[in-house]
Amino acid sequence: MTKNPWPIALTVLIVSAFAGATFVAVTMIRQKVDLVAINTYDKDLQHEKRMGQQRRARALAQPVQISQLTDPARLAVTLPDASATGTITLYRPSDSRLDRTEPITLDEQRTHTIATTGLASGLWRIDLEWMQGGTDYFHSAQVVLP
Repeated sequence: MTKNPWPIALTVLIVSAFAGATFVAVTMIRQKVDLVAINTYDKDLQHEKRMGQQRRARALAQPVQISQLTDPARLAVTLPDASATGTITLYRPSDSRLDRTEPITLDEQRTHTIATTGLASGLWRIDLEWMQGGTDYFHSAQVVLP
């Protein structure tokens, strides 16, 4: 009499499915996710203020310009007014340890330059928060560094 292969095949299939699901679960649990800021509750309270700042920035006659330059590798952020003061924050969505903030220092062409040689390649979010003429503004953009 020949042995029926179905019980062994079903057992192997069920054990393989269980092992695969366990592997996926363990991998997902160990994955580090840095897609949000640490102080999200405080940022949520400031949401209405931020929306007003963005609305005012979009209404400017000369919009904010962010361009990638080469030789040497850098980002050029041009603001509409040379008297603007504030901060530029570079957020790395995949690793919050790489985030950095620096004060805006404009040259005579109203441009702030950020060297990108030490930055990891990939997606970065640039948040500009500045004040000019007693009014505060906010602009956010995404860039992909090579």
